[in-house]
Amino acid sequence: MSDNDFWETYTPAFKSVIKNAGVYSLMCAYNAFENESCCSNDYLLNTLLRKQWGFKGFIVTDCGAVTNMYKKGAHEKVETAEEAAARAIKAGVDLECGSAFNALDKAVEQKLLLESDIDNALRRLFTARFLLGAFDDANKNEFTKIPYSVVESKEHIQLALEAARKSIVLLKNEGNILPLKKSISTIAVIGPNANDAEVLLANYNGTPSNVITPFQGLQAALPLSKIIFSQGSPHATGLPVITPLPSTYLFADEAATIHGLQASYYNNIKLTGQPIIEKIDTAIHFNWIENAPFENMDPYQFSVQWKGFLKPTEDGAYYIDMSGSNFECILNDTLLFKFNSEHGTEHKYKKVFLKAGKMYAITIICKSTSANATLQLNWEKIGNNYEADAIATAAQAEVVVLCMGLSPRMEGEEMDVKLDGFNKGDRVKIDLPDVQQSLIKKIAALGKPIILVMLNGSAVAINWEKENVAAIIETWYGGQQAGTAIADVIIGKYNPSGRLPITFYTSETELPAFENYDMKGRTYRYYTGKPLYEFGYGLSYTQFTYSNLVVKSTNAVGSKVQVTVTIQNTGNVDGEEVAQLYISNLQKTALTPVHCLKGFTKIFIKKGEKKRISFTLHPKDFSNINTNSKRVVNAGSFTIAVGGKQPTFYQKGNVVTSNITFIGKEKIIEL
Repeated sequence: MSDNDFWETYTPAFKSVIKNAGVYSLMCAYNAFENESCCSNDYLLNTLLRKQWGFKGFIVTDCGAVTNMYKKGAHEKVETAEEAAARAIKAGVDLECGSAFNALDKAVEQKLLLESDIDNALRRLFTARFLLGAFDDANKNEFTKIPYSVVESKEHIQLALEAARKSIVLLKNEGNILPLKKSISTIAVIGPNANDAEVLLANYNGTPSNVITPFQGLQAALPLSKIIFSQGSPHATGLPVITPLPSTYLFADEAATIHGLQASYYNNIKLTGQPIIEKIDTAIHFNWIENAPFENMDPYQFSVQWKGFLKPTEDGAYYIDMSGSNFECILNDTLLFKFNSEHGTEHKYKKVFLKAGKMYAITIICKSTSANATLQLNWEKIGNNYEADAIATAAQAEVVVLCMGLSPRMEGEEMDVKLDGFNKGDRVKIDLPDVQQSLIKKIAALGKPIILVMLNGSAVAINWEKENVAAIIETWYGGQQAGTAIADVIIGKYNPSGRLPITFYTSETELPAFENYDMKGRTYRYYTGKPLYEFGYGLSYTQFTYSNLVVKSTNAVGSKVQVTVTIQNTGNVDGEEVAQLYISNLQKTALTPVHCLKGFTKIFIKKGEKKRISFTLHPKDFSNINTNSKRVVNAGSFTIAVGGKQPTFYQKGNVVTSNITFIGKEKIIEL
């Protein structure tokens, strides 16, 4: 396959957003293509992107991507920052996230590139700034008039709730256990994701002032029921179950008479000069959002130092955990951790052994160089029997809601975490961590009705759970209103309508090696096995039936196709249906997908009601790449299928199909 074949076949979405949507900024990736780093790849950034696809905007690197060109253990294509920066600029990069471009002046001195090369990048960057109004009178720029309060306005909180609701996918509802009756007296809400607000925000997130957990959502939704909580388990063995370190164990004086820590607040990031404020903070659990701690401080340039003592009441092993973006923690003259990141908040934790009654000197430093500063001091005493407590809690309830899954503390980008099934944020297994599987099976053995609520950012192989749990809801990382949305679905206030945007496989052994970039066996288009849950799958509290599919076309190669179909809500509840249109090319080749999603629409239909919907298919929907690397449509036959799921997995009434045959000569098309 030629380079052009590859990009035309596998990346039509990239080409479409550039040629059709007018995207103005793109980020080049960390990896290499054809043995050349993507951020120094002249073919990708100049030939393909700018010349062939007509991209007019600017290109920014992923953070550290230029450094990776000479960093040991990365690409190692060159030896110096000057060489790497020059290669990136010449290849078409305009803006770097990182520090290698600090060497651009030396690169010019060493004649690795010309000033005119840098001028090209500057021209594109300043054009973007002019278009955004960065140099206009602030009073005439509409963007400067938007107050920060708009970010978390009532309208946006409602939008967050709507997004969380619509993303929830009902995977199983055996015996119509859902929605739950509001008359249920006691519900046990159990699991590592049941009452963890942080997990709902995923990675690279903003920091809302309030986050509703599943436990809190059910409490609010069922005020007449008893809602009881138990942690159940950690997310995975070796990952702390953290809680804020309370003032009970913190002292500002060695005599242990004043609870809290002595805080000194500075209006600079160097802890120099006289503090603006000195006070006792009873706990280190701050979320300043866009503000500084006090009115007379700069939210972008402040620092805080806390000093005092930690006095545990029990001997044993503990995890000390801190989260923030720029902090350090010293315990008895030992540096536990020092962390600084411009990308956002992260957790750092370390196991320590503490003696009951002993005073441990503790110093904490926080520095803020951007808005949304946060800092938390957390801990966990190792050895808690979460599982036993969960079983006892479940035994008291009529129904158990198990909130399981993953966490952004386990899956993410370049993370300092190595756990069973996880390596630096990557997943090497796709099933649930063993400790969660054990808990689910022991709770199930009680014989209580179980609703499994999954919270995760990627597919999870819940094979045993699919066969042995009554109801399963996939809720992802639902954001600040996730708990309310989950409760709304569980009690039937909202009829779930989400559909899986990815395939859930039964095991990682079903997939090709990660290093294999061939699409064979990947995604719903090229996977020929039986998935756990297929792409596009999702249930509702009602049923929908499809009928009367009509396909109209001149049948000439390159002509449009009109598709209409009737959908009826044949159940007893109003609801939304996601109608999906798939095309299968009956002329199979090595690169022919099993089928491709070419259209979808979400439509609200009242119980008993029928609605007629339509799709328009264009020549590109039937196209392929010919031997001359041109996108073309050919004579041949296709199957068009419309329904609530993929045609491979249809049941009677779920999907209707029709074949169409095009006649004529090959026709070259553009996206």
